[in-house]
Amino acid sequence: MRDDVNRLANLDLLRLAAALMIVAFHFGYRGPATAGWTPSAFPEFAPVAREMWAGVSFFFIISGFVIAWSAEKRDAYAFAVARVARLYPAFMVCMCVSAAAMALLAPPGVDEFRMTLARWAANLPLVSKAFGQSFVDGAYWSIVVEAVFYGWVALLLALGLFQKRLHAILTIWLIVGLLNEIYFQNKALQHLLVTRHAGYFVLGILSYAIFRRGGMPMWREAGLGLAAFALCLADDRAYVGWMAAELGYAQAWSPTFAALKLAAMLVILNVAVRKRAALPVPVCMAMGGLTYPLYLLHQNLGYVLMHRLDPALGGWGALAAATAVVAAAAWLVHRHVEPGGRAWIIRAGDALRHGLAGWMPVPRRG
Repeated sequence: MRDDVNRLANLDLLRLAAALMIVAFHFGYRGPATAGWTPSAFPEFAPVAREMWAGVSFFFIISGFVIAWSAEKRDAYAFAVARVARLYPAFMVCMCVSAAAMALLAPPGVDEFRMTLARWAANLPLVSKAFGQSFVDGAYWSIVVEAVFYGWVALLLALGLFQKRLHAILTIWLIVGLLNEIYFQNKALQHLLVTRHAGYFVLGILSYAIFRRGGMPMWREAGLGLAAFALCLADDRAYVGWMAAELGYAQAWSPTFAALKLAAMLVILNVAVRKRAALPVPVCMAMGGLTYPLYLLHQNLGYVLMHRLDPALGGWGALAAATAVVAAAAWLVHRHVEPGGRAWIIRAGDALRHGLAGWMPVPRRG
């Protein structure tokens, strides 16, 4: 068991690496490419930073692995409570910090930074788009994707299907995803079944299945992996098209480059979980703990800080200082918000479960 902890501690390092990739993308390319979002551009850094959006893809793959692992150890109720405890306390605090920073520090005239009470309130339940309001921070879109994925896993666990019919479920998901992304482009399916990003989650789940068995993939898993790979390439192409239209991304989409990126992420993940921890396990866990609050805080908080600091420090100085501030804020959230918030939600969930046990059947903990 200790050996498994050592091996899987490397996932924390991969998660932090993925988060830093996204920080680099937003600060080095996304912000400067959008009028008014950052005061300075970084042309020397932009060619590298613009490719770092792949950190989101890497996050989804890692999430598929971790959720498959987590679902194996819990029943539906415990899984759902654990996911809420993981997502919501840090989200609520980080969203409020970002909202306050935008209200107090943002430069005038930039729609992305315009803060209203309605926008803040709509973000409290995470699904602000359902109330006609934009996210407080654009990075939240991927948290919604994750939450939908968690919801489906919880439902499948409740129905007893996640383990018993996993291959069939993944097959159907990939078929629907490929048909929708290549032919139909139905927005409802994209939101409800996260069809654009399903391939990444499936690759992570398959990686866990191979890790758990300790061998090479069976033929069914190999087939699913190829289908998932194809769906990921479709998403990569769509995203490059969006960047070309919205951000002036000048490179034509290359299937070879996209395939190499995806293959590299899969190799890194599957090798990392088979190696002992690269650093002491507590260090890995501490670094991994920064990942989620750093992701939640970095974008718009970083942008408004760069606006404030740029006149005194210059572009690169402002970028470095903003990165240091959001990293410090992430550490504070990880150290002082997440433990208590997570413990409170788990206690409340256990109390609710105990209360429900008296009048309705509740599955035992797995």
